[in-house]
Amino acid sequence: MSVQETPGACSGIVTFLVNGVAPADIVAAAAVAGINMNASSATWARLDLDARGVTEVARVAPHVYNTEEELDRLLVVIDAL
Repeated sequence: MSVQETPGACSGIVTFLVNGVAPADIVAAAAVAGINMNASSATWARLDLDARGVTEVARVAPHVYNTEEELDRLLVVIDAL
């Protein structure tokens, strides 16, 4: 797994990639575990994504949508991928 935030960035949204796994597949696996998150390839994010050299990222927002328990489950889901 690689976190995709720029150094020094502070946000309640965390974007990441899992080697060899499409962000949409991460989102689908998380949904099965009852975790709300999404994948982003949004037009408004193009400049940021292009600067990182990626076209899509998985996004989780623990400050709004996800509990600590869900984040623990997400780590298990990611490890299983």
